[in-house]
Amino acid sequence: EDMHKDPVTLQLERAFPGLPPARIKRLRSLFQRTLGTPSMLRLVPILRENLPPVLEPGWLKRKNLHDARIAMQAAEDEWGKVDAPLVNAMLKMETTCGSLDRAMAFHEREFEANGIKPTPY
Repeated sequence: EDMHKDPVTLQLERAFPGLPPARIKRLRSLFQRTLGTPSMLRLVPILRENLPPVLEPGWLKRKNLHDARIAMQAAEDEWGKVDAPLVNAMLKMETTCGSLDRAMAFHEREFEANGIKPTPY
């Protein structure tokens, strides 16, 4: 099936795993119609999550943590190392949505791996 898709669609599917095909198509169309980068006002309605009618806090935490990990991995893949604001944001996600043990492991691993000196904050 992937053989029949154009490279841009495949790249969007890799960048946004789980995004429904109709939204991938709308996203691709937006980039085709725009010179440069589309505005956030046009991107957000396409990319935002349609929430289920009944939300459970655990599901929402797992979803947010999953999405943050994908964003972190994409940044690492693109730039090799990530900056302090992104590492701090991910650490906040790990402490808020994950477990304290995972947050501590993340802190020990990621700050050093990205050459960032942790602050007391």
